[in-house]
Parts: sequence; structure tokens; C-alpha cells
Amino acid sequence: MTGRAADTSRKFESEIIAARDAAVAQGDLLAEAYSLNFLGRIFVRRDNLNGLQEVVDRLGKLKEQLKVPRTKRDWLHYSSQLAKAKGDTIDAIETVRQLADYNNRNGAKALAALNSISLGNIVYDLGDYEMALGFYEEGRLALEETGRTRTHNYGVILKNIGSSYTDLGQHEKALPYYEQATVIDRRNNNNAGLGYNFFWQAKSLDFLGRHREAIRLAREGAALSAEYGSAMEAANSFVWLAARELDAGEQEAALLSLSRGADLARNEARR
Repeated sequence: MTGRAADTSRKFESEIIAARDAAVAQGDLLAEAYSLNFLGRIFVRRDNLNGLQEVVDRLGKLKEQLKVPRTKRDWLHYSSQLAKAKGDTIDAIETVRQLADYNNRNGAKALAALNSISLGNIVYDLGDYEMALGFYEEGRLALEETGRTRTHNYGVILKNIGSSYTDLGQHEKALPYYEQATVIDRRNNNNAGLGYNFFWQAKSLDFLGRHREAIRLAREGAALSAEYGSAMEAANSFVWLAARELDAGEQEAALLSLSRGADLARNEARR
């Protein structure tokens, strides 16, 4: 089943449920825990909170019975996912912290770095950019210590550090992180990441008075986001771009950007 980790089809779910039920019938707790891990992935991707709650509750009991590290890690992981889905920020932060500590204690620094990204994202969404920056820096250092500086996740964390500095108004500090992330995204053919990166880089450039560069980069970023990334992300990029183009006296370009943004948002709302 390991080759089907990304499978969320109903057919695969039925297979996993059958495997879990067989494990329960045979009293094979380890096989049951293994099946629950797959079910948890499916329920997270489907936003099935009831199913995810059942997985968390059962893993909570199994971790005490089995005393197997992997089961505790899975329980912490899905507990944090459930808390985030429910909007329980305090519980989400606490469980992700525990998961990060667990991964660090067991030498899984790359996984701990991902936990730091998650923590940063949670507090960033609350508007605490200083604290988010601290978590992102923790993740960056962990990835550098493990030699994972050419990976997608390293590019993500650099963009997150940059956007934190942008939101803090420290635009000169933000730019080097966007530039490093651009190199990684180009190397990895991550066009969606480039779209996001260019938009945020354009915001800092615009604030620093480099308006023409900002408009050029925002145009490229919006186009990439529209083709490869999130439709709403692209819509926001086009709306922001339209305002900058209008300030620059480019009325026709501004109207076109505004129209593209509105079309993307409208189409996404219909889905």
C-alpha cells in the first residue's frame, strides 16, 4: 500500500476499511494502526472531520497499548490536522509542538522542519509575523543541517520568511529570501511556487519605490499562478497588479488585469 499514499479514491478507502476491519477481527493492533494512518490521510484530504476524529480517538488508544513510536507520531500528526481543521488554534499549536519535539528526539530533523513550517503558518494566519518568522527560521536551520537546501520545502520556507519580513515592513530583508527561493523554484520547475514568490517580491519592490520592476514581476507571477497555481491566488495577484498599473497611468492594462482577476474569482466561485 505504500505506493498508494496519495490515493484518496472511494475504492482505495473501501480497501483500507476492509484491511482495518480484518486487523480488528484478528486482534492485530499494529496492522490496525497502519490502516488508520492511511485512513487519516484520506480524511484529511477530503476534509472529513468525523472520520478524522474517529482515527484520532482510536490511535490515541492504540498508542498506549502498542507503545510503538510510529503510532504516537501518527496520533500527534492527525490530532494537529484535526485541531487546525476545527479552527482550534491553541490545540493545533500544542500538538504540532509535541510532534516537532518527537521528531527532533528521534533524529527526524527534516520532519521537524516541516512541523516548524506548520507552526509558522498557524501563527502567521493569526497576524503574529514575528513569531511566525521565528518558527520559519527554525525550519530553515533544520533543513540546512540535513543538507536539504535544494528541495521544494526549502524553497517554501524561504518564501515564508520573505513574506513575514514583507508583512513586518522590512522589505530590504525580504528580497534576498525571494531571490534564493526563485533559484530553487526554477531548478525544480515549480511554476506555482514562482507565481507566489513573484507576487510577494513585487509587493516589497513596490514599497521600496521600484515600481516598474514590481509591475513586471507581478505580471509574470499572476500569469504563472493563473496557469499553475491557485485560481484565487492568481485573482488576488491580478487585482493588486491592476492597482499598481493604474497608479502608473496604464489604464488599459489595469482594466485588463482587473477583468482577468474577476474572471478567475468568478470561475472559482462556480466550482
